[in-house]
Amino acid sequence: VTKLGTALSAATGKLEDSPKPQYAWVSGNAGIGKTCLAEGFLQKSIPQYQSIVCRGYFSEDLTTEKPFQGIALCFCDLVAGLFEKEETGKEWKQRIRDCLGEDLSLVAMLIPILGFLLDEDEPENPKEWLDSADISHRSKRLKNALGRLLQKASEHLTVIFFLDDLQVADQDSLQMLESILGTKELKQFFFIGCHRRLKASHYLNTIKTKLPKQSSSSFVLEAFDYESSKSLIQSHLERLGDNSSVADDRLDSFARSWFKEYGGNPFFLAHLVYFLYDKQALKFENNVWLLDSGVSI
Repeated sequence: VTKLGTALSAATGKLEDSPKPQYAWVSGNAGIGKTCLAEGFLQKSIPQYQSIVCRGYFSEDLTTEKPFQGIALCFCDLVAGLFEKEETGKEWKQRIRDCLGEDLSLVAMLIPILGFLLDEDEPENPKEWLDSADISHRSKRLKNALGRLLQKASEHLTVIFFLDDLQVADQDSLQMLESILGTKELKQFFFIGCHRRLKASHYLNTIKTKLPKQSSSSFVLEAFDYESSKSLIQSHLERLGDNSSVADDRLDSFARSWFKEYGGNPFFLAHLVYFLYDKQALKFENNVWLLDSGVSI
């Protein structure tokens, strides 16, 4: 986890030294802590000045009802960030109009806030748009327009896209993502994509291979072994106990029980300690840690 955080920080360092896009992929089993790690990095390591963090996610329940949902969420954050400051909002109105031209109404279909800010007519429903006869032509226009918008934003500030649960993204969304990430002349752009383990045939693997190797990094989050899990539990107990040491027999008892029951998921183990402590099922009394085994989790 520490190595991954360091690597992500190094990627942002490259972005500052040379304004070329950087890509980071984080994978692992469900619940291993991919999202927590990415969010923690974004909150602590990304300078807020002259940067916009854009977040999106995919859900199996919404892929048919809301086409391109994760990408649309990222671009909604991007547009909102561009118009956040009144003194620069007027400049961005003109830049976006010049950048998108006749494709503005098409992009506003995917990003409703853009149409509202630029006083565009109410766009059509994306679902109806997908069912239209000329979908291939309009899809190509939309992909190119989104790429131009991202490229224009990256000229003036650092843009970070964080897309979560990419393993459930539909094929149309993945093809759009491929087009956007492959946009030429992107400047200050940093992409973080999180997903569970993929089958070899998953289209996301194809997207990864098309990105410049020198700008792309992949990380796999693995479960901790027993000794690492034990050290993690110890560090959190000592923190809660005002840095008091934990008796070996107590630590061994907790670690063996929790590791056997829940495995070596580092983020779950950490949350477990604080959950039990908040519920007063785990108490530090007279310099001894006590656990109420009757509490259900």
